[in-house]
Amino acid sequence: MSESWRGINNLLWLSGLFEGLMQTTRNPDGCGLVWSNTTQPNVGYGFQDTVRKSGDVLYSSILFWQACAELSRIAESSGDVKTSTWLRGLAEGMREAASARLWDSSVGAFRASTKVESDHVDVWGNALAAHLHFATEEQETSIFALFQRRERDIFYEGQVREILFPEQWSEAWPDWSVRSYQNGGYWATPHHHVLPFLARHDRAMACRLLNATISSFRGHGIWEWVGPFWPSVAHGAPGYVASAANTRAASRELACMTL
Repeated sequence: MSESWRGINNLLWLSGLFEGLMQTTRNPDGCGLVWSNTTQPNVGYGFQDTVRKSGDVLYSSILFWQACAELSRIAESSGDVKTSTWLRGLAEGMREAASARLWDSSVGAFRASTKVESDHVDVWGNALAAHLHFATEEQETSIFALFQRRERDIFYEGQVREILFPEQWSEAWPDWSVRSYQNGGYWATPHHHVLPFLARHDRAMACRLLNATISSFRGHGIWEWVGPFWPSVAHGAPGYVASAANTRAASRELACMTL
């Protein structure tokens, strides 16, 4: 099946899901990875809404890959084997392209992008890649080793930095340029995929980080992000629902919360 997908007439097309997916900007060279214009870098998924990247982008590509897998199952269940097969092929091609273009064996993890911000490891993105099995088994083992080795550079009170300390995004909006928010803050938002991924390799580590987060919530409140920062503020957005909800999701999966 070629890119002449506009002729598809099935459940996915009628529901708008397939059409919506195909509106995503992907690399013009056909590799399938989600792409941000190199002459006008854009922000990607919602929890990096101040960070501009360009070229092939890891996190957004993983989300697109996941959507392809989900829609492939819908297509198969509706009897559209052709579309299902094409989507599976697209998804597999994306994994291969990510390994070739974004994987950095020298650090044992995926880079955030291929152009702007390519100097940085996307911590959340690597955890998601491992959690969803976008990464190969060998890559997942390497990613876990990075989390284990650099734990003090990733976690604070159990919550997770988007990039390794002391690095900061180079293209973040100026208002967030000093170790705050998405440019150095520590978040509980990704717990629903970070902690289960870690638990597959070291459940005690995952439970320890979960309980550190719970202690932080009880002692300091539930915030969008936190950090021991100066001269920046040390937290933002009180009562942040995603922090609580995603930590709760992790706690239910790990079943190791200290009462």
